[in-house]
Amino acid sequence: MGGALVVQGGGGERVSTDRSEKRDDQRVPGSFPVRFRVEGRTGSGMALDLSAGGMLLETAMPIDPGQSLTLEVEVPNYPPLELEGLVVEIRPTGVGVRFPTVTRGHRIFLNAYTAVLLAPPWERGE
Repeated sequence: MGGALVVQGGGGERVSTDRSEKRDDQRVPGSFPVRFRVEGRTGSGMALDLSAGGMLLETAMPIDPGQSLTLEVEVPNYPPLELEGLVVEIRPTGVGVRFPTVTRGHRIFLNAYTAVLLAPPWERGE
């Protein structure tokens, strides 16, 4: 698997090409519909969490660590986000995708969007 790191844990085996487990952005859990292209194939799935730095993608399509994806992520009440992703790990729960080249506008949007969703209900006006 050329440079892949295999990690054993309570949730089962996971394969990673990213040797750092550090995340700079908070991820918000959810179910965000995703359409993607990888090596000429198209697929779909759900982002089980989302941040400005990446997501956990649940999909039935086989994807390998190191593959690049072109993604279209649907977030409620906004136009779909078009992002480039890199598969950094395979977990029993899904595919870890990092966004290596996020535009400044997408980063600002995703950071603000996740901050609102992670805020306590009284701060969201609920």
